[in-house]
Amino acid sequence: MKQTINYMKGLLNDLNIAISEGKGELTGYSYQAGGKKNDELEEFIKVSNQDRIDAR
Repeated sequence: MKQTINYMKGLLNDLNIAISEGKGELTGYSYQAGGKKNDELEEFIKVSNQDRIDAR
């Protein structure tokens, strides 16, 4: 859960900077901001989805 919150904070931060031309440091999780951690975030989502399916 903590990792999910950290990813969401980073993603929303990057989107805010990319869309609003805001100031701050990019975390690298959004395509819009040219993020280099997209694969990491996508893998986390994929594994989380599979874990939920397996738990059923």
